[in-house]
Amino acid sequence: MTRIDDPIRPTNDDVHPANATAVHVTDATGTVPSPTVVPLPPQRWNVFAVVGFVCAFLLPPVGFACSIVAFVQTKDGRACGRALAAAGIVVAVLMALVWFAVIGYLVWFAAMFVPYGAFLRAQ
Repeated sequence: MTRIDDPIRPTNDDVHPANATAVHVTDATGTVPSPTVVPLPPQRWNVFAVVGFVCAFLLPPVGFACSIVAFVQTKDGRACGRALAAAGIVVAVLMALVWFAVIGYLVWFAAMFVPYGAFLRAQ
């Protein structure tokens, strides 16, 4: 909370520093300019993160690979999508497990019931 007689208090120019070229702070001696405030450019989504997340549902190995690449690329923070890449990795692993379970079930079904069906047809 600033009081009127505080030696350092913000002026009305400090309302939206992202829109200003410089922020001014008033102190006991007058106005002292602070470093220039430069608005950051809008961050773009990492393409590998988006592709990896989508492919994680359809083609888990491709989604896993793209998500790993995106996770490494977004480490420096210049692009958005690190959480999306992490989600793509998790979804790709889970979908791969589901695929293995379904394929294993189909192989088991074929191994158990196809010979039995041939035995019934032979009689």
